Amino acid sequence: MNVEPGHTPDDLPPGLLEEYLKSARTQVASLAEIADRLAASPRDTRVLDALRREVHKVHGSAGSYGFWDASRLAADMETTVKAWLANPEAGGGAERGAEAHRFVTSLAAALRLG
Repeated sequence: MNVEPGHTPDDLPPGLLEEYLKSARTQVASLAEIADRLAASPRDTRVLDALRREVHKVHGSAGSYGFWDASRLAADMETTVKAWLANPEAGGGAERGAEAHRFVTSLAAALRLG
């Protein structure tokens, strides 16, 4: 779906918007689950890669549906997760789960999931 940069979710046909939001709820729930796993194992590269993949999907899809704040938020998180993957043993690992949870909360708000 190609969308002009000025496009907003309110411009979408109601059925299409509802379909995306249903999918987004599933993505947010999956991200919350991954954040829980990351809190338990902050240096596990499989968990980090799962988070990177899911965040990447949100980055693209949110922008495609006009949720620009959510897309930018996901882009920033994707950059963060890539840095974690580049050096999974780096200090601060214990904070990764908390940061991922903050991202999920912010993402849900940016997607207006309530």
